[in-house]
Amino acid sequence: MKENIASLKEENERLKKLIHCLFILHGVDREETITNSMDMLSDTLRDMIKTMGLDAYCIMLLNSQDELSVKALYGMPDSIKDNQMLKLGEGISGQVAKTGKLAFIENLSGKNTFNDYGGAKVTVGSFLSVPLNSDEKVIGVLNVHNKKPNSIDKSYVTIIQDIAKHVSLSITNTKVYEKMKRISVKDDLTEMYNRRYIMKKIDEEIAKSKGRYPISVLMTEIKYLRSFNDSYGYLQGEQVLREVALILQSKVRTCDRVARYSGQRFIIFLPKTTKQRAVLIGDKFEEHVNAFLATKTKTQPESKLKLVVGVTSYPSDASSSMSLIKSVDSILKKESFR
Repeated sequence: MKENIASLKEENERLKKLIHCLFILHGVDREETITNSMDMLSDTLRDMIKTMGLDAYCIMLLNSQDELSVKALYGMPDSIKDNQMLKLGEGISGQVAKTGKLAFIENLSGKNTFNDYGGAKVTVGSFLSVPLNSDEKVIGVLNVHNKKPNSIDKSYVTIIQDIAKHVSLSITNTKVYEKMKRISVKDDLTEMYNRRYIMKKIDEEIAKSKGRYPISVLMTEIKYLRSFNDSYGYLQGEQVLREVALILQSKVRTCDRVARYSGQRFIIFLPKTTKQRAVLIGDKFEEHVNAFLATKTKTQPESKLKLVVGVTSYPSDASSSMSLIKSVDSILKKESFR
């Protein structure tokens, strides 16, 4: 009778843990519509791992070279996150990522092939590795480990598979969110910042400056690009825009910003830069970009491309972002007729 009571108590505790995990998973469902933070996901996983009485977990994701690296962990040395990289098919985790099938090892003793964490080998205990899937493709694995052999309850396998589905969804949402965030501030063609972003950036810097330091803006235009497009085609014209953008980007500081303003125009935002200094920077832009453009139209001089630059500064020439743009646009038009 005592043994039966003890067994029932143990089963009751196990069921309580499973119910608690289901509540946590329900919370993940609700939170996924609000945030896609890997930190939040890590905290949620840690709570579930503790509830199930497990010692450790880690999330490993595949990169573009088909290598697994640790992105989140609990109950393991942080050095694993910095140093470990597994090739697809290498170790148990690599095999799970390659085949898309989970691996459940109740007793690691004698498993010489297990080396999923580099120098920090796990040679004893129980281990479960579950694939993480997105759009029917494996994107990584979720591993859980207990130090004692035969100590991961078999009923937990299904729960951990469900957890893996939520992890996959969270990671996918995060990637989509990051992509959308990037698209919202970047120009599709050149991958420089877009007009919306640069105007907001100028507004923010002016508000921050309050006239205490200068802010300069350069506007550049590639003259005769339409004629070039007629002669060489729009694809060649687009390639010119991309290469000019890269040249401009290579000549600025990390605090500066290059943005595509419209068509063949770019804006270069230079915080804490005097107008005199900005003029010198503009001269350098013309020198380097025009040297490049000269190589593009050797066979058809009538389509020769040329970069012109206009320069203006806050607070000497304008008092707001809009007046800065009007000022530099007016200056650029004058430069274009020279």
